[in-house]
Amino acid sequence: MQASTILAPPQLPPGPRSLPLLGALPFLVKAPDHQSLGRLARRYGDVFLFHIGNVPTVVISHPELMVEAFQQANTWQLDSPHTGPDSNQGQDLPGTAGRNKRLLLRRFTEQKLSGPGVRQMLVHNHAEPMVEELLERWQHLSEWGKFINPTRELDNIDYNLSFRAVFGNSRHDSLDFLSLKSQLREHTAWTNATNNSLHPSNLLSSLKCHTKRPRQESKLPQLDRDRIVAGLIDGVRLRPEFDPAQPTCLAEIMLAAQAEGTLDWSEVRSLCCHVLTGAPSGLGRLLGWLLVLLANRPVIQAGIHEEMERVLGWGEAPTSDDRGDLPYTLACITECMRYLTVTPLSSPLRAIRSTEIGGYHVPAGSQALVNIYAIHHDERFWALPQVFRPKRFLPERSRSERLGSGPDNSQTAPVMPFGITLGVNQEAAIVRELAESAIWLFATRLLNRFQFKPREEPPLTMNEVLGMENSSRTYLLRMIPQR
Repeated sequence: MQASTILAPPQLPPGPRSLPLLGALPFLVKAPDHQSLGRLARRYGDVFLFHIGNVPTVVISHPELMVEAFQQANTWQLDSPHTGPDSNQGQDLPGTAGRNKRLLLRRFTEQKLSGPGVRQMLVHNHAEPMVEELLERWQHLSEWGKFINPTRELDNIDYNLSFRAVFGNSRHDSLDFLSLKSQLREHTAWTNATNNSLHPSNLLSSLKCHTKRPRQESKLPQLDRDRIVAGLIDGVRLRPEFDPAQPTCLAEIMLAAQAEGTLDWSEVRSLCCHVLTGAPSGLGRLLGWLLVLLANRPVIQAGIHEEMERVLGWGEAPTSDDRGDLPYTLACITECMRYLTVTPLSSPLRAIRSTEIGGYHVPAGSQALVNIYAIHHDERFWALPQVFRPKRFLPERSRSERLGSGPDNSQTAPVMPFGITLGVNQEAAIVRELAESAIWLFATRLLNRFQFKPREEPPLTMNEVLGMENSSRTYLLRMIPQR
């Protein structure tokens, strides 16, 4: 082997030039939102690198490269200024002790907190009651002739579902418990506000905070969060109906394990914090988008109603088991998740050791994110990606109708409504799977009960409010109860 080959530096991904301290931002035509990052991908490739300040940032725009990058959970960590030692689950412990703790918690998550049984328990105990509460409210509003603003009505679904999944819901909860619930909501809103931006000019610039002294900057908010979470766990423990043999939420499963000696107190708190840290927050926005899409497309909405009437009949509440019997409804919901990507960019992940992506070297300390919007709208994977086309997801459609027509048309791409869950944060994946199940329940039961029409003449505007999550603009809908 020649000396020049041995001494050759590893090849970094291509990308725009950078300046010291400022990085590549001065050379970009506009601030880099998900659409401009897609244009950069077409120029530099499916994996490219640019600097935000002095932080190397890798953007991935291909599903296979996404899997290649993040399938090794020990290489990446969810990096946020509001995660700390508890959230990192032993990463601050030295050597073998830290690795053993992470392995213990990962194994407990896989064996006790994951799986269809736990998800079904959470759906039955929390998602279904939330749907029925919303249906009852909207039924009253429709009887009074009121219009609804889905953007406002659905705003708290994400937080309420995540909270109930972790801490449950009981009529015996004390005023102190309810006060802590409100404090956690305020803490979560503050965290989201510091991480998110509603304007694309600040969208990726805000990522710089993910890599600037995260431990030091997170100390006070983390202590406040830990105090709140500890109080909520104690409130769950004190419920008179708490039965370790019949858990109704994730915290009760953990408390049962603590009673058995499987987990200690700090590990229970750590797992609760980690689930909350990575919980998705796009469910309400996604449902709002679905309603405006269908209100603008009465023919497609009529197709859903016809299928429900034929298969279930009006008044029969759809369940998770009805997915296979309602293929057109499922196709419409799936296409909405693809077409209007609520979470266009994944949360940034920090490489804690050097790795490779697509044959390129990615040094330790780099941050990486996936351009989910680009994957959802790539002509290599989707035929006519800019068109809302539910039939592409029907099982009887031919392969050529479902795939794109580019050189990679033999490949497929996943639909990722809440970002990536490739082993980096298994605890967050639990609530994400619950949210995906809740999408079906909320959407089908609302559509089984109501027909949605615009207040004004259609079509309603489809302009997005851009940010770390894309939402629809405020609009009003008229609800017509189905017979």
